[in-house]
Amino acid sequence: MSTPKKPIPVKYFLYGMAITALLLVAVFYYLWQKESKEKKLLLEKGIRGEAWVLDLKETRIKKKKRSAAVDYSMDVALFADTAVAKPVTNDTAVSKAKNGSELVDKLFNKMEAERKPVGTYTTITVPIGKMAYQKYKVDDKVKIIYLKDDFNIARLAEEIE
Repeated sequence: MSTPKKPIPVKYFLYGMAITALLLVAVFYYLWQKESKEKKLLLEKGIRGEAWVLDLKETRIKKKKRSAAVDYSMDVALFADTAVAKPVTNDTAVSKAKNGSELVDKLFNKMEAERKPVGTYTTITVPIGKMAYQKYKVDDKVKIIYLKDDFNIARLAEEIE
């Protein structure tokens, strides 16, 4: 004769559910903290720039049966700023020029001194929301915020501010 199996007490089931719920809360809290730290970092140290939309992507992640999660992203091209900001100084040399040719020479010298490089051409994939995915088209100009040291950390300015 086989002995009848004892049912599992309900309290163990409730403990398991509580532990699972706590783990889920911890994972979501970790992801939320990571996102808020990234946003704070972009607002403090991020470089604001203009970029052009190259491509819009919609990635569906299949789950059980018919439900699916959707991630939206945008490939953008920009010229990353490589110049160091120069302090602004008042130039009195142009006003001290004595004749026309000297004035023109000093103006061109001033323009040449202030010219900065355009920057390095870079393409970045920026995660976006559904509204931005529907709003923008290829070749649109968008404003982004990115980190000079790590181009992987970049967002649309309208989603950060």
